[in-house]
Amino acid sequence: MEPNRYKRYVVGQDYIDRRDKADLEDQFLRWFNEPLDTGLWVSFGISGLSYTKDKALKKLGRAVIVLVASDHENSYHDIINTGSGAIEYWGDNRDVDKLASDTRGNKIILDALNTIKTQPKELHPIILFFDKRGSGLKGKVRFLGVCNLMEVETTNYSYAGQSIENLLISLQLDKEIGEVFVEDLHERCKGNIVALSQSTIDPTITEASEELETSIVAAPNSNDGWSAERYVAEYFISKGWQVSMVGHKKIGFDLRVSRGSTEYFVEVKSSVSNASPTFTENEVKFWNEYKENYLLAVLENFNPNVPNEIQWVKFPNDVHVEFSTSTTTTYRLSRTEWKNQVVKL
Repeated sequence: MEPNRYKRYVVGQDYIDRRDKADLEDQFLRWFNEPLDTGLWVSFGISGLSYTKDKALKKLGRAVIVLVASDHENSYHDIINTGSGAIEYWGDNRDVDKLASDTRGNKIILDALNTIKTQPKELHPIILFFDKRGSGLKGKVRFLGVCNLMEVETTNYSYAGQSIENLLISLQLDKEIGEVFVEDLHERCKGNIVALSQSTIDPTITEASEELETSIVAAPNSNDGWSAERYVAEYFISKGWQVSMVGHKKIGFDLRVSRGSTEYFVEVKSSVSNASPTFTENEVKFWNEYKENYLLAVLENFNPNVPNEIQWVKFPNDVHVEFSTSTTTTYRLSRTEWKNQVVKL
């Protein structure tokens, strides 16, 4: 009999979530749980599917991890940039008396991080991300895609007036994957270490015919973006704010700062003269989506070696930001094209 493959999650599509795996119309908990000895236990937060057959795989953690962003009253303020695919997702600790590593969901993430660091890629968990924020998704979830786990940071977050130690989980949506068949996820859970790990390591190290010359890179100039970001970060730190520098993650802003119940996403723009800052499409999209908490820091005539004035810019929610635009040409090389030309060095 041909396997049933109609149950699939397609990026950008919505699915019925009745929070009841016994409901025949449920396309979330029921689809994940129906044929397995394991299953998801919640329809928001961090959950996963365990390996069900091969005990040797238990040490790897979950075979499949499911993350759901929600505007439930107990949810943290997650950041999802659908343009760049970058996600900043908070763990599930809400208890001031617990460590970040003590909670069930955070343990799933830490186990996954250990597996990713120590095991071949074939054994890494599959991480699926769903969104159920907003009134338009009441009773539904939207599949945003498969994620790569980029970074996990233990930090504090202000929750219900208390400073809680929690995990801040950085993820990147894989734009190459447009759909996932539920049957394939179930088969992975029922797999064994032989079937999953097909990678081979070539023990032969081929030496280059001639030694490569070492490249010496000069230090960045005085107005590199990092220096300006660091300058603004030090300002916030001196005023007692908690600061995370996230510019390298391409989320759409440079600094995440919080103090008490106040949180800002800070974009830093600097110039060696008068500033008319430029923004990427990704940065503008994020600004429009999170204007309530968005803060622009402008440093004109910036010199990192002397005191500088920071000009803070915050547009009201009802004011549309006007930009002038220019067009540049970019060239995209498809994955199929470059994969056909891979060589060994």
